[in-house]
Amino acid sequence: MIIRGLIALLLAATVILGAREIASWSRPSQISPISPRQRAIRFYAIFLLFLVLCLGLNGTFLTVPSAVGQAHNPAVQKAVLNYLSYWFLTGLLFLPIIPLSIVDARLTVVRLEADSLQLLQAKEQLRELRDSVEVEEEG
Repeated sequence: MIIRGLIALLLAATVILGAREIASWSRPSQISPISPRQRAIRFYAIFLLFLVLCLGLNGTFLTVPSAVGQAHNPAVQKAVLNYLSYWFLTGLLFLPIIPLSIVDARLTVVRLEADSLQLLQAKEQLRELRDSVEVEEEG
C-alpha cells in the first residue's frame, strides 16, 4: 500500500513538473533558449518516466503468483512468466531515461559554456571601452 501511494505521488509530480517544463518552452526567456533537440530529449524522457510510473502503479495491483509445490502446473508457469515479463518490460522502458538524462545534461553544459564565453567576451569589450574612455578623459 505504501509503495502504491509513493508511485502515485511520483506520477502526480511527474505530470505537474512535466507540464510546467513543456509550458516554459513557449515563454520567451532572457537566458539562451533551449534547443529543439534538447526539447525533444526532455519530452521523450518525461514521456518514458510517465509511462514507467504508470506501468509500475499498475504492477502493484498484479498478484504475485505462488509456485510453491505447483512448479509443473502450466497455468502457474504461465502466470509466473506473465508476471516476470511485465516487470521486465517495465524495467526495459526505464533504461533509456538514464542516457537521455545524461545527453540533456551534456547539452546544458555545452550551452552554459557558450554563454559563459559570450559573457567573458562582453566583459572584455566593456573593459576595453572603459579603458578607451579613461584615456580620452586624461588626454
